[in-house]
Amino acid sequence: MFPDYLVIRGKKIGIVGLNAAFSTVLSNSEPVENMSVKELARKIFNLIETKNYIPSGYKDDYILAISDALNGLVNKDAREKYVDNRQKILEIKIFGKDCMTCSNLEQTVRDVLEQFKIACDINVITDYDEIWRHGVFSVPAIMINGRLMSSGRLPSRAMIEKWISEHLTP
Repeated sequence: MFPDYLVIRGKKIGIVGLNAAFSTVLSNSEPVENMSVKELARKIFNLIETKNYIPSGYKDDYILAISDALNGLVNKDAREKYVDNRQKILEIKIFGKDCMTCSNLEQTVRDVLEQFKIACDINVITDYDEIWRHGVFSVPAIMINGRLMSSGRLPSRAMIEKWISEHLTP
């Protein structure tokens, strides 16, 4: 019933915990009828902010997108925005334990996303059983949109930039 992604600056961005945040805020005992859409959107944003990477300067864009989603629950035209499959969702998985190389990979990815003002899902997976389930046998590793890009080494920043840009172009 509730969306699991938002449209931010023309891109579909998968949001961890968005559906649950909508459910929590809208089913809260506090009367939501007396709250503006923007107030509800801020409450939802506060719930998802800690679980998702949000580039600096994008907070207002996220709140606006959440407001659009709230309006979309009752407005068919706004709801159709969330069914448009032409937009790409960028999802990045980083595999590795708490070692310096794995931490460097995660930080480099976040720096590249910040530099290009790209919002996306970043999942850091540290459990070896989960790592192996994804077909990764050497860490650090990076997977973008389900495709393993590198395993067992720290790729250069230039390579990470190239991979991310390749996955954003149609």
